[in-house]
Parts: sequence; structure tokens; C-alpha cells
Amino acid sequence: MSVRDGMKKTNTTTLLSRWNLIAASSSDRNLHRLSVAYRDYGDMIIWADGKLGVLDRTPRIEYEWIDLFDLDRLSLLDNLNKGNI
Repeated sequence: MSVRDGMKKTNTTTLLSRWNLIAASSSDRNLHRLSVAYRDYGDMIIWADGKLGVLDRTPRIEYEWIDLFDLDRLSLLDNLNKGNI
């Protein structure tokens, strides 16, 4: 079963449930994995891990968007794009 089919079948709605579905999918064991939970503009959490050797994986990393990007800079760019500045 593909991840997409699994999401449709299980009505997967949380980041953890999507991650578990991806992790359980036998067809995706050889891929790097990435999942993003979008809550609002500039408010996301990103989970990722990668294949390491034949059977091993890197530990999952978890980052909040705010930890990766400067929200003041994003707000400035957003206002520039909207013509507010």
C-alpha cells in the first residue's frame, strides 16, 4: 500500500499518525522521510530522517519553523510583497 492510499484509508490527520504510516510503509524504507505539519503562516513543525546504510536510519530531527527562520525577516518580506512598505 502506498502512503497516499494509506492516508486515504486511515484518515490520517496528525503529524505523528502520518509519520507512523510512512515508517510502516514497506515501499518507502529506502527513502529519506520528511513530514510537515502546517498550522499557520510561519507556524510549522518539520520532521525528517534519512537512510543510513542498508537497514539503519538517522535519528529523526524535529524543528519548529521559528527555530529555522527569522520571523521578523519573513514578516518584512511578506509586507514588501503585499506593497505595505
